[in-house]
Amino acid sequence: MVETPNSTYLDYLKHIYSILAENYQNEYIFKNEFLNTWLIKELGETNSQIFSEFRVGNSIADLAMFNGCSKIFEIKTEFDSDSRLTLQLQNYEKAFNQIFIIIPKSKLNIYEKQEASIGIITI
Repeated sequence: MVETPNSTYLDYLKHIYSILAENYQNEYIFKNEFLNTWLIKELGETNSQIFSEFRVGNSIADLAMFNGCSKIFEIKTEFDSDSRLTLQLQNYEKAFNQIFIIIPKSKLNIYEKQEASIGIITI
């Protein structure tokens, strides 16, 4: 980023965010990219309500969407383990119509073994 006299704090934050999105795809980046570019456009409706860090039983889902059909989204980044996933999915199945796992493409071979009712979204 070339700093100019008209650069703002927002310009700086956008620049830092672009570096993170390119080089360090953590859960924060996944949530933002997923919400802004795909979730609302593809699965959302005008009456959609989205909640972050939604507690279900002993688990906390990354995102939950309600719009006549309940959908829950669990994000697993390059830095996450799948060790708790079975318990998380069991909790989510008790309360939601649809369950999705959001993963990086590089982890598809690990998560594609889930049962067919679990949606897998790659970023």
